[in-house]
Amino acid sequence: MKKRFSILIVLLLLTGCSFEYNVEITENTVKEDNSIFIENTNEEDIENVVNDLVNKYTGPTNSLGMYRSSIVNKNGEFGVSYKKDYTASEYNDYSLSFSHCYDLYKMIKEDNRIVIATSKEFKCFDKYEELEEVTINLTTDLEVTSSTADVVENNKYSWYINRQNYQDKEINIVLNIEEEQSAEQNKTEIDPVVLVVCVFVILAIVILILKGIGKRKNKI
Repeated sequence: MKKRFSILIVLLLLTGCSFEYNVEITENTVKEDNSIFIENTNEEDIENVVNDLVNKYTGPTNSLGMYRSSIVNKNGEFGVSYKKDYTASEYNDYSLSFSHCYDLYKMIKEDNRIVIATSKEFKCFDKYEELEEVTINLTTDLEVTSSTADVVENNKYSWYINRQNYQDKEINIVLNIEEEQSAEQNKTEIDPVVLVVCVFVILAIVILILKGIGKRKNKI
């Protein structure tokens, strides 16, 4: 069986690093962006440093499963971003970034909602002494009915994890995937009661008109 590696496992081995995990969720797709930032590394060296470590621990970077890499700059600190797109079911089965750092992890897509939930403690600080801080950003165009996010800004839900709070940092968010559909249905569907009332009103008006015509004819 071909062994799968999480890009997170490799990148956390770097010294003086911070990790940013960005996830964009729609009803049917998940876009994942794993970004690692290394202190005191310039733009010319950053990609070689990361590629050498990936190659050392997992083999060539293409063995990670078609991640798209690029150099990124955040507040003057350089890093490398690894991106990949999934369907909802693929993300649950193949993305290891959440599951590697939590004892329990699940992403469930039910009839009318998506649930992402983890256990309480973020384990990667115990596994990697080099890790300093982690930011998890989840962005979605779906309605969010509940979350444990530290900060919510428009449609972005963020968790900030460090060595002081990692023991109590569960990820939990519930997304409603029927809200948009229900709104569209409300626009197009007519309430049966309203329809019946309208029919009776129209019939009453027709009867009154016919009676009026009959009376005029009798007078003539």
